[in-house]
Amino acid sequence: MIITGSADKSIKFTSLLTGDVYNVCDIHKGGVLAIDFHPVYTNLMLTASMDGSVALIDASTMEVKQVFKDHNKYVVRAKFSPDGNMLFTASYDHTLIIYSIGGSSTPTRLSSPHFVNSSMQTSPIPTTPSTPLTPSTPLPLYSKMHTITFESNIESLCILPDSNYLIVGIRESNYLYYINLQHTKFKRQNFEITKHNMNANGDNWVSFTAMDIIASPNNGGKYLLVATDDDNGRIIMFKTFNTSTCDIGEQNEIDKNDSITSSTLIQLANFYDIPSPESSPSSSSPTSPSITIATDISRKFTNPRLFWHPSGKYFYACGMDAYPRVYSIESKRLIEKLKGHTNGDDDKLSGHSDVVRGMWYDEERDLLVTCGFDKCVKIWGSDELCREVMKDLKEEIDKKRIQGLFMRRNTIV
Repeated sequence: MIITGSADKSIKFTSLLTGDVYNVCDIHKGGVLAIDFHPVYTNLMLTASMDGSVALIDASTMEVKQVFKDHNKYVVRAKFSPDGNMLFTASYDHTLIIYSIGGSSTPTRLSSPHFVNSSMQTSPIPTTPSTPLTPSTPLPLYSKMHTITFESNIESLCILPDSNYLIVGIRESNYLYYINLQHTKFKRQNFEITKHNMNANGDNWVSFTAMDIIASPNNGGKYLLVATDDDNGRIIMFKTFNTSTCDIGEQNEIDKNDSITSSTLIQLANFYDIPSPESSPSSSSPTSPSITIATDISRKFTNPRLFWHPSGKYFYACGMDAYPRVYSIESKRLIEKLKGHTNGDDDKLSGHSDVVRGMWYDEERDLLVTCGFDKCVKIWGSDELCREVMKDLKEEIDKKRIQGLFMRRNTIV
């Protein structure tokens, strides 16, 4: 199943096998900008919209569990913490809102059988996150816990795999903001903030915005990839934490005169939107200051997105144009632009024809799924993998006697 959010305000549930839309949710009154799923209760879907609302929906029954209307502008990001105990929403109203199960300043862990706030509507939850889910399994409820106001639009956020830190990127800032989510039974959560300078020389010149942030998947988030709106398509890999420690301030309202302690992040690599020497002999070193990119669209108006390959050896980028990119961590270069190919007179195996807006990597099937402003979903895989997938799909066709399945398998409109 593929679930997509659209500018037409709908959330569509589409069969991966047939491309048929079998359910539509239209709770929002504006375009849907973000979708996420709970890491434990995998049928609990989080959605965010241009109308400023955020919803929690049971994807298995289409029942709307909760709706939050705490933002007054576009909600551009909405994510669960990896442990599922909190969720975060970020908006162009400059605010980041943190919600927790029960709304306590010390959130209830999912290993607890009940919510701690008896004044709220509550329901029991499984005693362990590994408890098998059934249609009758009660889903957790969340309430607003904390708000942090920044000085400009929030564009990116990332929660580290251990759920201990939330990292935020905002417009017109050369800093990433690290928000401490840790707490113990002896220490109340106060969401302490540190600023980390993305400029290698430590100055405050703002030459780009951190448009997307992702933590490496295979080493506990040891590294960060940051996609920027730089004209050369610059993507920076940082060490998530420097070896030196720094004091942490306690402000939760961010302005240019704040006293939050800052440090400079260590840049490990820079990736640029140029092909490798093998695919373009005229390419120069990605560290050369003379590199330029010919494009009809200013990168300042794009929304680049990143996704790690589970191995940590590659990552994918999109949002600049119609071509998803594949980068190699080892060579620190762009190694491929995914353009697809034609199959006779049919263009179902061709690439996107408009800007790619989002992507997802299906680790179980080893498939990259992309969607774009051409109103299509594309499914990408290696030639060998695609042969195996198509074999499985043919068996499915034979069972269900579905005609035309192969044509819709690679493009869903």
